[in-house]
Amino acid sequence: MNTLFVLGAIAVSIFLGAATAWVAKETGNNPWVWLMLSILLPVVALCILLCLPEETKRSKAIKRQIVKSDNDYTVPAGNFSNQSLNYK
Repeated sequence: MNTLFVLGAIAVSIFLGAATAWVAKETGNNPWVWLMLSILLPVVALCILLCLPEETKRSKAIKRQIVKSDNDYTVPAGNFSNQSLNYK
């Protein structure tokens, strides 16, 4: 009876971990981080992840640009290569 309970608990943990990692990947979050969190707190991690707003590609690009611009001076997001500057 105890063995069956332990195997069931392991199966549920694996299922919740995989579900949490999949939801994290679909919403733009790091699936590995959320997999590790779901191993420690399976139901709590999934609930937190479902409550977080979805991270868009634009917000990721802005975050990368902010980190990059801390090290050097760069032009803000946008394509300015085809524009000419006219000074008068």
